[in-house]
Amino acid sequence: MNLSIFFGHVFRFWRIPNRVIDRINPLCLPVTVATPAVVGSLTSFWIVGMMGLCLVRTISGAMAITMRKPAWAIAALFAAWCLLHIVFGLAHSRSRETILEIIEVLPFLGVLPLYAGLALTPPQRLVRITENIIIAGAIVSSLLAGYQILGGWVRAEGMVGNPGPFGLIGLLLYGYCLVAVVRAFGNRQMIAGIGVAAAFGCVLLSGMRGLWPGLLILPIAIAFIYRSKLAEKSSRRGVAVALAPLAAVMFATFWQFEDRVGLLVAELGSLDDTLDMTRSTDQHIAIWSAGIELFIRAPFAGHGLETSSLMAMETLRLFGESFARSHFHNALIDIGVKSGITGILVLIAMFAVPLVLTARHRASGPGRFGFAMMCVLMISYAVSGISGIMLDHDILDTVFIFSTTYWAMFAFEAESEHE
Repeated sequence: MNLSIFFGHVFRFWRIPNRVIDRINPLCLPVTVATPAVVGSLTSFWIVGMMGLCLVRTISGAMAITMRKPAWAIAALFAAWCLLHIVFGLAHSRSRETILEIIEVLPFLGVLPLYAGLALTPPQRLVRITENIIIAGAIVSSLLAGYQILGGWVRAEGMVGNPGPFGLIGLLLYGYCLVAVVRAFGNRQMIAGIGVAAAFGCVLLSGMRGLWPGLLILPIAIAFIYRSKLAEKSSRRGVAVALAPLAAVMFATFWQFEDRVGLLVAELGSLDDTLDMTRSTDQHIAIWSAGIELFIRAPFAGHGLETSSLMAMETLRLFGESFARSHFHNALIDIGVKSGITGILVLIAMFAVPLVLTARHRASGPGRFGFAMMCVLMISYAVSGISGIMLDHDILDTVFIFSTTYWAMFAFEAESEHE
């Protein structure tokens, strides 16, 4: 009995006909993208479970692994990210903390089985429903954020449990809804504009100042991608009208902008040679300085995955006061400390390669849609990684894996004809 037949018997319960999954995908896949802010860590369990089901089905022969080289290239990079954590983690420590960190990145190995499951449904059938559910997800997320602020929370964090990841998810929804605004017409365009305003509110109410540049960068990137469509006067007029609700949300949330910017200005004005670790700006300066020193000390070997204690010792040495966080609030510094230059190169490639590969498949309507959404994903995560968290977080990791695979599928599986 060969391996395929053996697993086919063992996992017979999992051998759901592909046509059933094809019918489920148009609802389940967009919901996965749209609801992380509302369901929190359930997103991680759902995505990992989806990967597990797809893996079992590919092993049992119910689904075939794609032969598309671009998908394999992305899968190889994500596997390299996982391997990076395994090698550099175990090289420096085999403690329980390191093992747990390694376990958390294992989902990066699931790209190819996941892609096989996503590709069962033609992307042409997924574009509109994906836009619709994302718009609904943005509106629901904003209602949750508003409820928390009205309930006395200083910063909205949804069901994610942290303003940083919540703000990043809000920024993703903001960019996705902007794509929908540019693509849609009539009433759908107006509804998409409400989604943009709602997601904008999520970002503002999270209080994450580091994400705010993304609110300006994303419209510019999307306008460039769809510049031929926006060259039409009627299209520009429709977009402008659809974005009118955004002005109302900007006015309603201006107090948060004013408070957070005022605090930043006050902290910058009080900077001196002695850092005050009660101030956010001083904390960032301290941990960035410590991270750069640690990277210079071991630019190739890295220091492994347990960096909090190193951060504490280095800030004590540099500033006379011990201070530590779970990460260095800068993605390049964080991975540089953990795995040196190798880690930095792999991280850059994980962002650059999917963009380049999807850009090559943007001739068709779904292909351009996938490329635009991939741009939103990568820009949002990159902006977050400048001064906050980007990866090495259960929700953000699984959202990144699933979203990259999903948007890549639109580009790689799209037909060559235009919409």
